[in-house]
Amino acid sequence: MDDPAAAVLDAVARGDSAALIRLFAQNVDPAVSGEFHLVAYDAADTGQIDLVRPFLDAGLPVDAEVSSSGWTPLMCAVGARSLPLVEFLISAGADVNRTGRGAEAATVLTLALELAESQAIVSALLRAGADPNLSRPDGWTPLMLAALEGDVEVIQALVAAGADVLASKDDGKVTAAGVADREGHSDAVRVLRELGAADPVDLCAARLTRLVSEISAWLAEHARPDHASLVKARGAADPAAVAELQAAIGEPLPADFLAYLRLFGGHGGLPYYEYEGMSVEQMLSRWRSLKELHDQGIFDDLEPRELDPIEGYVRYVWWHPGWIPFAEDSGGNLFCIDLAPDDIGRRGQVIQWEIHGGPFGPQAQSFQDHLRGHHDVLVSRRHTHDEEGRLERPWP
Repeated sequence: MDDPAAAVLDAVARGDSAALIRLFAQNVDPAVSGEFHLVAYDAADTGQIDLVRPFLDAGLPVDAEVSSSGWTPLMCAVGARSLPLVEFLISAGADVNRTGRGAEAATVLTLALELAESQAIVSALLRAGADPNLSRPDGWTPLMLAALEGDVEVIQALVAAGADVLASKDDGKVTAAGVADREGHSDAVRVLRELGAADPVDLCAARLTRLVSEISAWLAEHARPDHASLVKARGAADPAAVAELQAAIGEPLPADFLAYLRLFGGHGGLPYYEYEGMSVEQMLSRWRSLKELHDQGIFDDLEPRELDPIEGYVRYVWWHPGWIPFAEDSGGNLFCIDLAPDDIGRRGQVIQWEIHGGPFGPQAQSFQDHLRGHHDVLVSRRHTHDEEGRLERPWP
């Protein structure tokens, strides 16, 4: 036989299990390699039991690494969304807790959780002993991935199997409840809270309180007028006013922004150079006035002047009702929380909107990142002051 690999690959491509059996009976190695990986990878990627069984019967270990990234036939079956093949390989003794290699490595279970409509395969893996707390090398746990999709049934199944609702990554900044909140999955947040997860607003509030305290201390020493504005603006927003804002926009605000409103929003907001922070009432009033213009079609023929139409982070429109203002300068230009990002943007990112230019950004992936960035710029860069002694924003 001139090229055993080509013959095996051809049999797999034709779906010919009988040909595979004949080839292996002629002592062709079941670990025969194709151009990029073992041919067994291609067989498992079909999701067909009849094309995988001959490889195992010929002696290929059920947990053989069939690709350079360390994937096993079970991982291929999961990637192929084939529940029958997953169950067959489990019955053959496949390790349900294997982890791949490389920058985008996954465990068998986290790989399943990256799929749409993964509940059946996830349940099969959990029944077979998959560890619900075994994270990917980057720290993402199965529960965080389920929260990313907002899949309540999978979340409940993982917790029933022992998933830790308090697990976190990045020094506590990322939790399952926080991920669900960031993605706007309010039902998933509610279920996780009922199952014992910490309130993501509480977690954010603690971090934001520290940041604001450090910003306040720096301003008190270096920019007294700005510090006076911050002190004047301090004061928690009325929960009823926050509820009215959320009811008007029709969806919950991100946890980090709700945490910010525990510090500001009653009298004003955190000053940001030439931008004055807004109270919740001011946010709602400005949002309603822009929405009214939007609904009247005033913005329909206007195109953003500072935004790339193919960028994919911010919607390429003049104004969108999903943009919630939180700071405004004397010319009516805004900083906004973006609840309606474009395809690759992140819900809760911070954008700017100019009255004569439309949107641009994002300036930060979240309000917490925006505040952290403001803090870091304050303490690490030189600043100039205007005639009134206020800080002027440094430009790169």
